[in-house]
Amino acid sequence: MANGVAKTGYPKDKITIVTNISDPKRFRDISVGQIALMEAYPQFEKKKIVLYAGTMGVVNGVGYLVDIAKAMSALDSEIVFLVIGDGVEKMLVVEKARKLKVLNVNFWHLPRISKEEMPEYFALSSIGCTLLVDIPEIQSSSPNKYFDNLAAGRPIMINFGGWLANEIRQHHLGIVIPPNDPESAAQILKDFLDDENAVQRSRAASGQLAHSKYDADILFEDFRKTLEVAFSDKQH
Repeated sequence: MANGVAKTGYPKDKITIVTNISDPKRFRDISVGQIALMEAYPQFEKKKIVLYAGTMGVVNGVGYLVDIAKAMSALDSEIVFLVIGDGVEKMLVVEKARKLKVLNVNFWHLPRISKEEMPEYFALSSIGCTLLVDIPEIQSSSPNKYFDNLAAGRPIMINFGGWLANEIRQHHLGIVIPPNDPESAAQILKDFLDDENAVQRSRAASGQLAHSKYDADILFEDFRKTLEVAFSDKQH
């Protein structure tokens, strides 16, 4: 977005970016809800859950997760995939999972749930994912799912490049998988989840970054200062 503004000729030194926020407070005190979830979904007990929670639109490419689930079924039965949400591609994704014989085997879909319920599902997950179709022009986006994963203190998996991939690698937040190679993606995911030290390091790093860089209080302060400077410049 900032690049788009700069391309109009607006001076880059006058552009300030205030990113999406992470809200770690939403992800506290959820142990009771977790117990209820495990009673409702016993199939997830002792499993490593790969969670996608969000819109199932054309640009999200959630069908790729079905391909990864199929590849993973030959590698590790303890790793399962949970997609929560609705969208124009929901039925296509569910039908693809049925056709590949992974639906309700190691791939589950649940309808969209409320924002208040979501933290409990994040807490059950071993890793959260943000997916995009392989189009370079959209790889500079900032999906809310990424920031929810940070707030939940969960490792993150994405399948695209850009600034988010750089941040994940720099801060050891999780893994970047190839966009069109489900077999390789499944192996990378398995290797990561099998490495408990890497998982714990990513959990800690995600939580730390949520507090230090994307906390709402910090970003609001940046926003306030930007407005003050803009107003001061206008006065002069």
